[in-house]
Formats: sequence, C-alpha cells, structure tokens
Amino acid sequence: MSKGSRLRREKANEEVFGGPVPVLSSYDPIEVTVPRIVFPDEVIEDQIKQLARRMKSMQPVEPRPLRPDDRIFIDMTTVDGEGVELENLCGKRRVSLSDEFIPKGFKEGLMGLAVGEAATFEYDAPTLENDDEGNPVEMRVTATVTLLEIQEERVPEITDAWVKASVPGADTVDELRKNVREQMETKAGAYTRSALYDLCAQTLATRLEGGIPDEEFERGILAAQQDFNAQVEKSKMTKEAYLASCGMNEEQLNVQLMAQGRMMIAQGRALEAMARHLGLTVADEDIEKSFGEVTPAQAREYRRAYEEAGRSAELKRMALCGKALDHVVKTAKITYRDMPQTLAGPARQEQPQRLHMSDVFGGAKSATL
Repeated sequence: MSKGSRLRREKANEEVFGGPVPVLSSYDPIEVTVPRIVFPDEVIEDQIKQLARRMKSMQPVEPRPLRPDDRIFIDMTTVDGEGVELENLCGKRRVSLSDEFIPKGFKEGLMGLAVGEAATFEYDAPTLENDDEGNPVEMRVTATVTLLEIQEERVPEITDAWVKASVPGADTVDELRKNVREQMETKAGAYTRSALYDLCAQTLATRLEGGIPDEEFERGILAAQQDFNAQVEKSKMTKEAYLASCGMNEEQLNVQLMAQGRMMIAQGRALEAMARHLGLTVADEDIEKSFGEVTPAQAREYRRAYEEAGRSAELKRMALCGKALDHVVKTAKITYRDMPQTLAGPARQEQPQRLHMSDVFGGAKSATL
C-alpha cells in the first residue's frame, strides 16, 4: 500500500472513530478454547421421561372400595325440593373428593359405592347467594349418582404407539430420541457460538496497548451499571435482595462493575484497532446487520432513531467493530472443550459478558454481536 493510500485510510478511520484509534501488540490470528455442551444418552432419555410425565392423564383403576380422597368419573342427576332438575348439577363429570369445595353430605352419600353402582341421597348444596355474614346460602337437594370410574393420574408408557399418537413430528421412540437430541444440540450450539464470540473479543482485548482514557473507563462502568440495573428490574427484586441472591455485597458489586466496564471498553478499543488495521469500510447493510437479529423494517427504524439523535458515527463504529469481530472469529484457531451435561443440570460454566457494541460506544443496547 502506498503512503498516500495509507494516510487516506487512516484519515477515513479517524473520521469514523472520532480520533486516532488504539493499537494492538499483534494482529495475528488468536487462539481460544471454547466450551461445548454435549449430551450423553442418559440425558436424552431423561428428557423423554420428563415429556411423558408432562403428558400424564387420568386413567381408570381396577375396581376397589371408594376412598375419601379419590378422583372419580360420575354421571349425576340433581333436583331441588320441588323436583326441578338443576342443570349445573347434572351430567357426566370428573370430581376430586379431596377438593375443599365438595359438600360433606355429597361425599358421605357416595361412600360404599362400587364402580357401576348408583346411589340416591340428599345433601345441602351451596347456592350463589350469601347470607348476612358472607357465607353461602345452602339448599336441600336430592342427587342420584352413578359411579362410572375411579381414576388416577398415570404417566404413559414410552412406546412407539404412544409416540405416534401423542408427539408431533415423530412416529417411533427412536425418532423422538433423534428429535430431542437435535433440539438440545441446536440450543447448545447457540451458547457455543455466543461463547466463541465473547472469548475472541476478550482474547483480542489482551493485546491492547496503552491505558484506557478516564472518560472511556467511566463510560464502561456506567454501561455495566445499566446492565446490572436492568437485571435487577427483570428479577422483580430489590437491589439488596438481588445482591443477597448472588452472594454479593455492595463493595463486591462495585469491584465487579469496574472490571466489567474495563473489559467492555477494552474489547471495543481492541476491535477498533483491528478494524483500522484491516482497512474495513461499512455499507448500509453492514450498519443494519449491527442491530442483531431484527427485521429489516426494525433495523431501518433503529437507524433512523440514531441518525435523528445525531449518533450516525456510533452506527459506523458498531458496524466496523462487528466486521472486525467477524474477522477475528473467522481466522481464530479454535479448540473445543466438551462439557457433558448431567442429569443434575448443564455443566457449570461462567458465561462471559456478552459484548454489546452500543455499550462500548455509550449508546442504548440496540445491537449485539
């Protein structure tokens, strides 16, 4: 590259970045080790068992004496004192005898029945009216009840027939296993990709030469504080309760915010340096891509809001740094470390702080790389 071309490129970068950008000790490809969640067969089987438990249903039990806490399926007819049928107390229905709202006289009238038998008895049924003390007004009724089934909740047996009848997208247990594994690996893949980008940005930041200007350091701490406040708000807890749930006090929080703020700014400055070194430029589609996974209409709306606020330079910086990070990831030497998930839960791994490019440049969180 000629001296004139280099100077023109540096001038263009300074116009985007608002001044001379920092430098790195090396622009060579980085090396990272990325955690990758894998799923042993027993984890897949456990997921299928959990699915079956969520699809449990009421099934009849072998005939036996009725118990006070049984769930039953009945057919009933109820009339008032003048022999008029009460529609809301007639017909087939499932009843749990342990429910508090079941009248005592109704339960007592059923005791002793066997499946297939019927009984006629009187009991006091609550009406929709209340007395002066707020208690339901009762009326004497006569019920004829046939006990059709005594039922219990059962988890279905995991068979090909059950899968075909109950699980969309699969006809056999083997197909269900395959689908469950694919779904879990897809979700885990998103985590792996996120971790890859985070670790690449963090590793690149270790090559940053020179210190971080005070004003930028303060901006990073402010962004980290905003992140923390958003997490507290999302938790619906007080700040004190949230800190306690994290096992952290105010002093520890301040230390963490300073570390996070420094890391965010360091990553942004390192990516700026890489963008300058590569001589990257941005087009409209690069800017819209920097807003993350949004629709084209949303991206245009976000861009218009930035431009109307006089923040066009921030958009270009986000896009340039995004392209720089893509290059760093694409050229990195990557080693994957398998992390088997256990039945107790996923393998524990401290997830790096996701790099929000708009945090790096002091804007609202409109984009995530």
